[in-house]
Amino acid sequence: MNSSLDLCEEPGDRVRLSGRCVVTGKPYSLVVPLNGAIGYFECGGNIAEAFPDLPKPEREHRLRAGPNCSVRRPQIAALA
Repeated sequence: MNSSLDLCEEPGDRVRLSGRCVVTGKPYSLVVPLNGAIGYFECGGNIAEAFPDLPKPEREHRLRAGPNCSVRRPQIAALA
């Protein structure tokens, strides 16, 4: 489980999530739609529904976060 992700605003209602892969430990970053990030991190939505454009390995092995993820709700909500 990825317990520490950094969040940066990107153009076009997107956000960059950066952290370490939960499988390899290597650094990575992904640019995802803001509404998907809100749906997944704030509302506990399904990861495949929140990020349908990401290949399954990106979603399941790199991004998999959870309730203890340090991407805080106020950070995401402030971008909405």
